[in-house]
Amino acid sequence: MQPSNALQQMLRAPHSELDVADGGYIPVVKDRQYVSINNTSAGSETRILMPPTQPGLRFHLGCIVCAANSVIVTVQQIDTSTNVASTTGTVTFTAAGQWIGLESYELSAGVYAWQCSDVYGCSTTIQTAQNWSAAVAAGTMTTLVVSQVSAQSIVNTALTAPSIVGTNLTAASTATINKVSATSCSAASVICTALTAGTAGISSNLTAANMTATGLNATSVTAGSGSFTSTLTAAAFTGTGIVAGTGGVNCTAGKVLKGAQLAMTGGTAATSAQAITAQNAFLAFTASTNNFYSLPTSAQGLEVNVINRVGSTALLVAANATQSIQGATSFSVATSNAVGGAPKLVCDGTNWFRGAQ
Repeated sequence: MQPSNALQQMLRAPHSELDVADGGYIPVVKDRQYVSINNTSAGSETRILMPPTQPGLRFHLGCIVCAANSVIVTVQQIDTSTNVASTTGTVTFTAAGQWIGLESYELSAGVYAWQCSDVYGCSTTIQTAQNWSAAVAAGTMTTLVVSQVSAQSIVNTALTAPSIVGTNLTAASTATINKVSATSCSAASVICTALTAGTAGISSNLTAANMTATGLNATSVTAGSGSFTSTLTAAAFTGTGIVAGTGGVNCTAGKVLKGAQLAMTGGTAATSAQAITAQNAFLAFTASTNNFYSLPTSAQGLEVNVINRVGSTALLVAANATQSIQGATSFSVATSNAVGGAPKLVCDGTNWFRGAQ
């Protein structure tokens, strides 16, 4: 090789090496070398990538034919002080067109090893670059399995991890989390198509400005303090135990609320009626003219028990003037302890009817 055109001769030199047989060793003898794996046998095959001879080498390994099953390549490193090679991981090819880019590094004095710089399609267990954005953008990474993720933003089709710590977590389709434990979990918005957790344990505080879910299912949800500063909306919410403070639990549809309400002063007319917000409403107005009360917003299956505790009759109206109570625009509640002084009313979704006493 003439020194005057050494670089040109190097560029023209063949960098593509032939594949070795099943179980064979792949040597890397020069920089920018490429080997195409060709699996034409009826079963899985193996290769062994020999350790680099020096740091700074760039090497690409691809698969052009994968007739059946897979090709597993064992990757080695070497300690030049003892001249002993050891395995650092594997690269698994399952289809033609998959490839991986490797670079050699000196991990410690005299220890040369391969590390992944690029990957497409195949999977690897060797040390890989921390930036996966190129692989995600190419659509070749649909699942990322890690022991811990700390990031400002994570976007992926499927994310599985024992521990997730981040300012913002966005899942494109499904986020499956085996266990989430945190002293404090705070988010302005959590939006996910499906959220499934075997155990979700929040030891201190869960705060969310807005949480929207089609379905929320959990074997166990435990919180020292649960605070929703704005709204919680769910098409389906199922739990063994739901504990709420003084605000109670309010549903816009379906069977509602338990608990009791001591309704002191009613309104003077249907338009100013005092709202009933609990399943058991005790009427205790102090003036006979302040005796108007309105039922909750109509919902199918909703039940309300109205108990008059004073010696004057009370009048009930529906939340909407177009809705009726026993076929009328208002309903009279008899005096305390009299017949009709403690009626039970049931809603069919629009109008109210007197139930069995």
